[in-house]
Amino acid sequence: MDISTNEVTNNKYDDKKDLLFREIAPRWFERLNKLRLMKSSSQEKESIYSDINDYKMCIVGEAYRFNPSYIVYGSSDNCKQCIAFSRNFLYYVKESNFEKFKDIEQEFTKHWNNAHTSITSTTK
Repeated sequence: MDISTNEVTNNKYDDKKDLLFREIAPRWFERLNKLRLMKSSSQEKESIYSDINDYKMCIVGEAYRFNPSYIVYGSSDNCKQCIAFSRNFLYYVKESNFEKFKDIEQEFTKHWNNAHTSITSTTK
């Protein structure tokens, strides 16, 4: 049976597995689940707010393997969309608006899978 080039290309594309948010930022996935499910102590909340406000330690920073290069203008990793996601994550966590946070999480995951999977795949 003869397989066309298009079928081979399509099969390679179909084999690509998109990452989930919990794979992109596993530590934050766990921390945010605790925050959503439990009444966290004020000290724990302050630690979360402090970390999510730090470009290196925030959700997007974790995705970049705790490297804030995505905010450095001229850096090969510089990404305006990631900077915006970082700010949005901060805002919705501080507001405890986890419904809107879930929307931003999904948008970020889609963006990451479309633009930055090489960062994740080279560091694992």
